[in-house]
Amino acid sequence: MARGNDWMDSGSCVVLRPDLPWTGEWFDATLGQLAAMSRTCHTCPVQLDCAERADRLRVTAGFWAGRYHDPNALDLVRIHDRRARAAVELGGAA
Repeated sequence: MARGNDWMDSGSCVVLRPDLPWTGEWFDATLGQLAAMSRTCHTCPVQLDCAERADRLRVTAGFWAGRYHDPNALDLVRIHDRRARAAVELGGAA
């Protein structure tokens, strides 16, 4: 893992998708943004550094290393995702 914070400059969130709400509130993100953030993190070369920093700092907000770190966000994002998938399966829009 990289030392210091220089690794952050190599993060896919900075290099490829600075337009996404990485530090925003989870409920302000659309399903498309959530999916794009997950995809971006999945291929990020510094994902392990990001996860380590989030764990070490015990962050409670923002999207770090592929997931939101708000303790209340995880279940609500899953519910939102389930509803969106159900709407698509029924031929509707999310």
